[in-house]
Amino acid sequence: MACFFGQASSHIHPESGYTPKKQHRPPGLPLPVMALLLMLSTCLLLSCADTLDAGRFPHGWDVPPAIPDISKLHLGPSDVPPGATEIRFGASPTTSGLEPGILSLITAYLQETLGFPFRLVLLDSYQEIIDAVVNGEVDMVNLAPLSYVLALERVPDLKILVQKIVKGATSYSSLLVVPYESDIVHLGDLRGRRISFVDENSTSGFLFPYAALMEMGMDPRTDFSKIRFAGSHEGALSDLGMGISDVAATYSEMLQNDCGTGVFPKGKMVRIRVLGNTGRIPYDVVCALGNIPPSGAAIIGNALLACNTQSSAGELIYRLSGTLTGWVPVDDSTFDQVRATYRLVHDNRKPSSGSRPTRAGRRP
Repeated sequence: MACFFGQASSHIHPESGYTPKKQHRPPGLPLPVMALLLMLSTCLLLSCADTLDAGRFPHGWDVPPAIPDISKLHLGPSDVPPGATEIRFGASPTTSGLEPGILSLITAYLQETLGFPFRLVLLDSYQEIIDAVVNGEVDMVNLAPLSYVLALERVPDLKILVQKIVKGATSYSSLLVVPYESDIVHLGDLRGRRISFVDENSTSGFLFPYAALMEMGMDPRTDFSKIRFAGSHEGALSDLGMGISDVAATYSEMLQNDCGTGVFPKGKMVRIRVLGNTGRIPYDVVCALGNIPPSGAAIIGNALLACNTQSSAGELIYRLSGTLTGWVPVDDSTFDQVRATYRLVHDNRKPSSGSRPTRAGRRP
């Protein structure tokens, strides 16, 4: 979807002595009708800007949450797991979209603010981070939306502390993209083509695109000639550039241009365009496992709420990451749509005689 905006302006130069001619309303066109036409035109123009923001989830806050006073935050012996000498914070650069250096800054901020040791546990994939939660290898964790839903099924005492905000938004778009010069114009053109998903546990790189294809009458198991799991969003987009796939699933943060056509994935020299927006998805959450007492979980959550672009630590994190602007409180109901979509896709995915998925090697 391409967006074109026009602006009419008149430049009046008093020194020229030019006086604009009086404008006359065309006969027979009542003022109320003209006003209605103007309103409709404005709505059409505004809708053009909705390419990456359309979907199921709203984003932004009508009233920002209160910012806790970090000077009053401290983890005491009764706020941490019994006998613990540190709190293990699990996160994955692959699933969180945050570089290890940014995750280390967040960990250091928590340790300095709360007066208790924190250790960053870096994990490589969606499945590894879910397994770390299930096996009790971490005390708190950053989870992508579907990872949270799947982990909660196996660890019922998992508790959401905060949700990530990216550039002021609490949700993002899941997209299907194709090479810019591709002859694929409509979703219906995808039958018989090759697709690169990210990972079976990726919300935007698999779950929502898969569900959207089902909703339009496709059976992804049989309607694609090849299904590939690239292992990361960067990998899925690289598949397009290398001609391995004809279409890829990714998320809106991977795109540098917000209007949809003629965009480039970050760090890759392949021009792509958005074929379809498959829905809005809530951003990641930071969760505490049940071994952290409720008092400690509340203190850690408040420390993250206080780390925003109005604080020195939050400003540094935003400046270095370019995306992370803070955290906000949410509850489990935020992920109801993700949970329902997972059930829909899970029920559909049964052994088939159609195309068999292939997986790329592990990517850094």
